[in-house]
This record gives sequence, C-alpha cells and structure tokens, in this order.
Amino acid sequence: MLSRRFRQIGGEDETSAGCCRLPRGTFPVVLGPGSNGVLFHESCGHGMEADAVYKGSNYKDQIGKQTAAKGVTLIDDGTIPDLLGSYAFDDEGTPAERTVLIRDGTQENYLSDLVWAQKLGLKSTGSGRRQSFRYPPIPRMRNTFIDAGDVPPQISSPIPRGGSMSSRSEEAGK
Repeated sequence: MLSRRFRQIGGEDETSAGCCRLPRGTFPVVLGPGSNGVLFHESCGHGMEADAVYKGSNYKDQIGKQTAAKGVTLIDDGTIPDLLGSYAFDDEGTPAERTVLIRDGTQENYLSDLVWAQKLGLKSTGSGRRQSFRYPPIPRMRNTFIDAGDVPPQISSPIPRGGSMSSRSEEAGK
C-alpha cells in the first residue's frame, strides 16, 4: 500500500496525481528573480567561500576566467539595509562591503575573512562570520544575488520546449 502511494506521488499513476507525464530530455529553463537565487546560492556561492576555494572547490584558480554565462553578474553584499545578511562589520571587525564575485561571466573575487584572504593572497571582503563565540570566524555569504541585466530576446519570447521558474510570491505579484 505504501509503495503504491509513493508511485502516485512520484507521478507513476497520472490519474490519481491529477497531472500528466512530462517529457524527458534537456530543455532551457528561465529563472525569475527573487527566491530562485537560492539555486545560485547553493550551487555556486558556497564554492566561492575562500575556505572552500583553498581546499579545492570548482572555483579554485578561476579568477579572471569565465565561470558563468556572459551577462551573469553575481554579487554578495553585506551593506543592504534591513536584510538579514547585512551588518556594519563582520565578526573580525572588517567593514561589510559589496563584493562582485562574477562580472559578466568572469570570476572576479571570492568571499574571504582575514585568515583565508591571507592564505589566498587576497584582501578580506568582510565575510568573516562566527556561528557563536565558541567558533572562529570563517568566510560565509551575506546577501547573495544575480544582478539585474539586459534580457535577451530569446528569454523574453515564448520558449517552444522549456519552462520558467519563479517563486510563489513573485507569481502573486503578477
């Protein structure tokens, strides 16, 4: 009985799930603004924290190289008023700043605290955060987002086979 329910939830039983089967394959997907930044945060942002870079993340030795599509600019900013990741100084006393990680597809910087910046030959980006007083500061993201850019015509026109993703709050505003 439980096995049958899992198949229903997974879409194996189309009629009880109230949907149809989706085609398999590779398709373009357009991400809307807002909470879809979480995808970029998790898939890229953590790998750009200097401790991860030093230990060999995919972004190691990539400054000056293309790591994203042209037109993509990724920013981590600790200075935006009223956002949870904002503060005047990090936990090492370094002023918060706006850090461009990727500019127009090219890796420009990593997120660093004083210790990891020194190991990588960089300056601290004011990203040293402590879990509590019991732990040393480590570089962590603040408010990470893809900067607004020009929308190419192929994105704003209908996609014959593909999809778009936006958060529920974005849909409610339309």
